Amino acid sequence: MRIIPFLFITFATIYSQNGFIKTAEDKFFLNNREFKFIGFNAYYLQSEAGKTNRRYIVEDVFQSAKSIGVNVIRTWAFYESFSFSNPSVIRKSPYEIQEPGLIALDYVLNKARENGIYLILTLSNNYSAFGGIPQYLEWANRSQINGSRNHVHNDFFSSDSIKQWFK
Repeated sequence: MRIIPFLFITFATIYSQNGFIKTAEDKFFLNNREFKFIGFNAYYLQSEAGKTNRRYIVEDVFQSAKSIGVNVIRTWAFYESFSFSNPSVIRKSPYEIQEPGLIALDYVLNKARENGIYLILTLSNNYSAFGGIPQYLEWANRSQINGSRNHVHNDFFSSDSIKQWFK
């Protein structure tokens, strides 16, 4: 009896045709066909796209990737900072989203689409250079949520306030 629901879930996963890559057992599928990929990490694409005089870097990455058969790139879809002068920043505070940073991310998404490349979008990380989890902890310590100024890494995953900010 337990096998039938599992088989149904697997079948539904493989035969989804919404343009998203799906998994079944140890394989990837796209529109009912096995999807094989070659890819690399280019974390900086959104950051470069935020500076209009550096967008050529984004274009070069996608064109070069396409020319050698790359079909997947992992890149960052976040940038948190207090900086008021950096046009790449997406979030300047827990409650303040910056449109120029989102426009830069949209530029990356469009260049990927134009070149037939799929993206793995990373939503945060452990490094402070582009914000990430350390930025959320700094915001939490400044606001003294839960009466504390000493939030640590694991609070990112357990503090209701920090989790709400991330959403």
